[in-house]
Amino acid sequence: MNKNSANRTILILFLAIIIPIAFYTVYQVQSLNKNEEILSEIYKNQLESIIFSVNQYSDDILKSLQYKIENRLENGDPIDANTLLSYPGIAEVIIKPLSGKPIFTASGDSSVYTSLLEKTLSENENKVKKLIDYKKVDFTKLEPLDPITFQGEQLNLLILVLKSKDDLAIGLIVIRPIDFIEGTLAPKMQQISGANFIITARSEIDQALIFSTDTISDVEARSLPFWLLPDHQIGIVQKGDSLETISKERIQLNFVWIAILSVVVLLGFYVVARNLRKEMQLAQMKSDFASSVSHEIRTPLTLINMFAETLLLKRVPTEEKKQEYYEIITKETSRLKNIVNKILNFSQMENKKRTFELISDYLNDILKETIHTYSFHLENKGFSYQVEYGEESPFINADREAITEAIINLIDNAMKYSGESKKLNIFSGTKSHYTFVAVQDFGIGIDPKKQKLIFDKFFRVTEGDLYNVQGAGLGLSIVKNIMDAHNGKIEIESSLGKGSTFKLLFPIKQD
Repeated sequence: MNKNSANRTILILFLAIIIPIAFYTVYQVQSLNKNEEILSEIYKNQLESIIFSVNQYSDDILKSLQYKIENRLENGDPIDANTLLSYPGIAEVIIKPLSGKPIFTASGDSSVYTSLLEKTLSENENKVKKLIDYKKVDFTKLEPLDPITFQGEQLNLLILVLKSKDDLAIGLIVIRPIDFIEGTLAPKMQQISGANFIITARSEIDQALIFSTDTISDVEARSLPFWLLPDHQIGIVQKGDSLETISKERIQLNFVWIAILSVVVLLGFYVVARNLRKEMQLAQMKSDFASSVSHEIRTPLTLINMFAETLLLKRVPTEEKKQEYYEIITKETSRLKNIVNKILNFSQMENKKRTFELISDYLNDILKETIHTYSFHLENKGFSYQVEYGEESPFINADREAITEAIINLIDNAMKYSGESKKLNIFSGTKSHYTFVAVQDFGIGIDPKKQKLIFDKFFRVTEGDLYNVQGAGLGLSIVKNIMDAHNGKIEIESSLGKGSTFKLLFPIKQD
């Protein structure tokens, strides 16, 4: 090898090593910066969630007080003044029927607070009218008013409209904010803060500290207003090192690892260069998959939690409503089960361990059961849908659970890609030697060049508006696997901007 050839080889080797390292290092630096931004956003959301919990607790306390009052008013029962004033910081509860007198006060001292109520009603006529209108449609709202000074005390007022036995009534809750924070909210704030955070309460007027779960340093706390005490703020700060310090240490540690990784790349650049792209794609797919599954699971869990909590707190007025909530919880549990089953079925499919139990069945029966199970989810997402069952379908060899899963996957896809069109057509019928079920949407459609790829696992379109559509690229891959197991086939009719129709064709069972 001559000198020129050697130099050329050395240069090629040098560039082959340095260029990948340089690009990879730049990529890692950018990723670190992006990760730190994401970490900061997550941290911010966590803090705001804790603040939300304190606000929700104060709101729950006052709403429970409202429910106690209203239940007694509606039943015509005497109001227990001791119960109304059982929370520290609630100075007075004043109730007046809309028709006029008498005025009830929890303390029994109506003479002192009559003028306060009349003045408040006079100065807030528009708010009172709105609250009355809300109540006429069975919605009660606690409306915080501007703080006042009354008999030398700084007070907060909450006004609400209540149902009584014969008429509506105006309620006014008078709060001593410092006593309410220190006596009623402080234990909850102490519990929520735990070992990692400090929660504070301050006056917004002079920033005077009213309460703190621990000794607070000069670190600036993230603050948001109390919902029901407009002139006060809740603050929260992390104990120990600040997020900025933690982030800097994390960046430094990651730079050390990047340097070590660069040495490894220098020693084995050929292997790294050949496999890096593949590994990055796999990591991104796993990340997208985890993100999508988290989003899909969160929706039914949120509904189940919301309705279960409502039932637990006995806030459901009628047995009919209770039954409705039970049905919603049952359906969302079924939906959650379907999501988990999709993940498990894909895992079994990947490991070639999934088995199908094929028995004689009617496709129309399977479709009816699927629509019955999934109708709530469609309606909850604002979709209108039309179902047409063809003539009684002949027998097919079918795994009912698998076909149900395939139909639900098609409906899910149609919902995701419907765009602004919230309409679906679902129909069944026969075609030649096949019986079929089809799902039609009127959404964004599929590019003809992509139609052959959509059944590949993890495949997702990554351009345009489709990039933000939730999904992990598993649904159609599972559908394809199910249809192959049934010796069936899939037909697609799609035009960009006009929608898509997916048709599952199953061979008719021969006698």
